[in-house]
Amino acid sequence: MALNPFLLEYDQHVLATVKMGGLYIVIHLMLGVVTTFTSRMSPLRVLTMVAILGLAVCIQIAAHHTTQVPIPVRGILAMGAWIQVFNSLDILLHSRISYTEHVKWKKGRESASFGDAIWFALTLPSNFRRLDTKWQIAVYRFDSTAGRVCRKSRFVQQGFQSIFYVLCIAVLQFLVGSYLHRLPNQGDLFSLLEQNSLLSIRSGESFLIHAHISFFFITTLFLLLKAVYTILAVIAVLFNVSSPAQWPPFQGSVREACSVRRFWRWVPTKLSDQFWIVRNCSVLGLHPGTITSRYVRYLSCFLISGLIHLFFDLAIGIPLNKTGALVFFPVQPLAFALEDVAGALSKRYPVLEGITSAKRLIGYVWVLLFCLWSWRPWAYPILKRSLEIGEPITSTYFHVKVS
Repeated sequence: MALNPFLLEYDQHVLATVKMGGLYIVIHLMLGVVTTFTSRMSPLRVLTMVAILGLAVCIQIAAHHTTQVPIPVRGILAMGAWIQVFNSLDILLHSRISYTEHVKWKKGRESASFGDAIWFALTLPSNFRRLDTKWQIAVYRFDSTAGRVCRKSRFVQQGFQSIFYVLCIAVLQFLVGSYLHRLPNQGDLFSLLEQNSLLSIRSGESFLIHAHISFFFITTLFLLLKAVYTILAVIAVLFNVSSPAQWPPFQGSVREACSVRRFWRWVPTKLSDQFWIVRNCSVLGLHPGTITSRYVRYLSCFLISGLIHLFFDLAIGIPLNKTGALVFFPVQPLAFALEDVAGALSKRYPVLEGITSAKRLIGYVWVLLFCLWSWRPWAYPILKRSLEIGEPITSTYFHVKVS
């Protein structure tokens, strides 16, 4: 009996997706198992690092050429693979994390159950902050030590409250958007994204349109990420898979995001902080604490972030000459420098000191304007690509008349 062509095509899409996802799972398991069951200086670690790099390249090539894997899945898997490449550099070759040392640090004895070792192997590759380990990386305004983290019941309660608030904000955003006029067609929006993906804004009128698109896209993305993170945290803690100490706050206080530097501390996407080159300027022959080492660290951090997001862009089909990942991320230290100059002037001229509330308000406006100016080279090509393939851009379809 002949197979239904639709079902056959569906099976091919599923099989291709499973294959690509399987390669990523192999990377994850390989990193965790080798780290857990080999010594710190084992030569197998170097071979594993090479293998992980090779698998990441395979995923990137497959993502670029296949049409059977959903485009968002391609991008996420490719970006995740390259995150694990940099993660492996630290775990295997720099920090040289070992399960034996972890057990000594945590329990004061050299051995633990096989089940504990398996759990360590499964969770370490995704524990980017190394929480609850000897190699824990500081989390801004978060301390995972006993007494600093709420009890399980309180954590779960706060999680459900957070999910409820996210849903309320999402519904409110949808209702607000539904009252806005819609574009006669998507051609105007497509043209806008095509013409304005550079570090410039052509007019005050287009500025309002950019602000509109930017606000709804950023808030939608933020709400989605926060909801997924919170749901996973609640499930993991509720079923005793992990403790509240392993789930730091998704983001800091909004009140703190009154400068671009503080915004990047507040924003939840801080994976590049854990890369060894960012945390060890001595590798580059620089002295910690100097302004040069500080800005080399900033630039290294954002270059790595830009490179990882570049792989995402390429995987979803954005041409290399159209992606702006290596523009948006490396330009962020420019804002840090301007803020340092403003801070120095504030100290030099006493008249600029004080009036904290006014300066904080100015800071919020500054952050919004800088982000609006700098994010478009990276985000607009992604939005344009979404329009090309018919993917929803959620609230960015809100209509503003483009003349």
